[in-house]
Amino acid sequence: MSEEYDTDSGSDIPDTDATLFQEAQKVDFSNRSKSEEFFTGNLGAFIAQRTLGRNILHDMAENVPNAKDRIQYETFLDCLLERHGSLLKSQTEDGDTPLHCAFSKKNSVFVRIVLANKEIKDIGRIFELQTKSFDNVLSCAIRASYKGIDTMIRRYLPSTFAFEQRDLYGNTLLHIAATRNPPDQQREERQLDLVNLLMESSVGAITSKNYANNTPFQEREALLGGVVANDPIANCIKIFCLRHLSRLEAIDALYKAGKERQIEFDLFGLQDPVVSATYLGNLSTHLKLDSVLKYVALPKLSAKFGGNSNAKRKVLQKGLEDMLVVFEWLSCQNVRKIIKVMVVDNGDVAHTDEVIEKCLRPFQIEIWDWKRVDLCADVVRNAAGSSIRELFLYSSGNNTVLTGWSSSVGFANAENFPKLKKVTLYIQKGLERQEILFRYLERFQQRLKSAFLHPREMVVDCVFDIDTYSYTEGPITPESTLETGHVWLKTMERFTELIYRLPFDPEQDIKIAIIDDGVDTFLPFFEGKIAAGRSFCSYSESKDLTRAYFVPLDTCNGTIMAYLICQICPRVKLYIAKLNEETDIHNERQITAESAAAVSSTRTSYYHRF
Repeated sequence: MSEEYDTDSGSDIPDTDATLFQEAQKVDFSNRSKSEEFFTGNLGAFIAQRTLGRNILHDMAENVPNAKDRIQYETFLDCLLERHGSLLKSQTEDGDTPLHCAFSKKNSVFVRIVLANKEIKDIGRIFELQTKSFDNVLSCAIRASYKGIDTMIRRYLPSTFAFEQRDLYGNTLLHIAATRNPPDQQREERQLDLVNLLMESSVGAITSKNYANNTPFQEREALLGGVVANDPIANCIKIFCLRHLSRLEAIDALYKAGKERQIEFDLFGLQDPVVSATYLGNLSTHLKLDSVLKYVALPKLSAKFGGNSNAKRKVLQKGLEDMLVVFEWLSCQNVRKIIKVMVVDNGDVAHTDEVIEKCLRPFQIEIWDWKRVDLCADVVRNAAGSSIRELFLYSSGNNTVLTGWSSSVGFANAENFPKLKKVTLYIQKGLERQEILFRYLERFQQRLKSAFLHPREMVVDCVFDIDTYSYTEGPITPESTLETGHVWLKTMERFTELIYRLPFDPEQDIKIAIIDDGVDTFLPFFEGKIAAGRSFCSYSESKDLTRAYFVPLDTCNGTIMAYLICQICPRVKLYIAKLNEETDIHNERQITAESAAAVSSTRTSYYHRF
């Protein structure tokens, strides 16, 4: 039994007694003349004729050599492949190639010699050949727990067809790799590496569905009975989806229809920047967050503390703590990892170091973008240093701060920031002349890059001027937006009173989808009436960011529509679908066809949730 496979038991595979191999054992293939004599003689001619069906390579693949015969076995096989490598394409009646047979018998000696032989033409095509049960060579290698599967995949690339092939149950290679259960940590690490390699090699395989209509993640979830929060393989796939797929692709890959969860939390565009525990509590009734979020984006916010009805910021000494309310709420929603955090904190009074650490310490953060000028490196290290991959820094141009950031007690410390690969610095044009600032930046880049030459290279980008977010206009008062002068609203109110007197089934809710520009769920009359929601509205500046369905656009059309429906219907559950909008040639708002089509294609799952 070969040491190149993961196995829990031995094998009683006998030594080969095939006639051809018996004859070959008598030949010294290291002697070129004797080797040529063998292959040009009758036996060699016989081998060359067996281009269809079972051949000598099948026999050799199924018989693992013992220690005594291994050198002769390897030498003969190598010579045979140099002259007749095309025999690897021959398939038995069941569709087995010699490599299929080798993996079924866990003959790693045979596989190693095949992979090492550079004379074999079209090795990728051989990997794609399928048996009658639709297993290609790579799928057999995965099922056999072959340790060299990563070498095979890299040898196969840049071809990708094998990654798209399906077995008898419609499973791709990623399905197969994702549903194996390694018995120990060492094999689990190899499986994680394999799953990552397959996803990187063929991103499309992540959203492919088998005949049970499951993606690889969903198949893994089904295998584990739906409990995947602490499963390394499931988390590996989920994080890859959130990093590399579009929002809709990620949702399709991770969730079955009707089981979707929010993969981001975005309050940009919030009309009233005052956030209270009551508001967040109302969000909890319909906003179902995943434990891993693609991003969290927060504008300048004021938190309403205690029973004080007046919106105000609470000042601790000289700093704020408003964001703490939001992040504590996220933690209570079982959010454990956030790929990217974006927080606007660039006012005259900002959050203290202590508060920022308290906000982010409960989470694993990969991309840090807390927009506070001259933020202390210790804050980032204490809050999320071990998990940070990318860092956005904002500088006033103070050389002392820049020197500290690029020192060993700052960010130039691979031990404190073991995963950091990229730093983007935004610098204000302050008092110093531009050539002085350039000199500061050059030193900053050199120090930071030199600290990360080993084991990895650091990317450092420097940009002048901070692209600050403007929230200077006063918030729109929701109640005043809904106050219209239409006489028919009074009539509708009287009609509502009549409707409320009618008998109705207390167990039966009326389900209505609000397909518009979002709904302001902060308003008290929506309490208990929002069942769920989904946004199909991305930012015009970035397709990676999505406007939340509970943060409406300035027009408030969706909010008004939802308000009127709630006024009329005594028992209503609303599903909010927020669409993308654009301005036409007449400067009028118009829903995009793409977002409307996305809603149409998923509308069945909307009502399934209720």
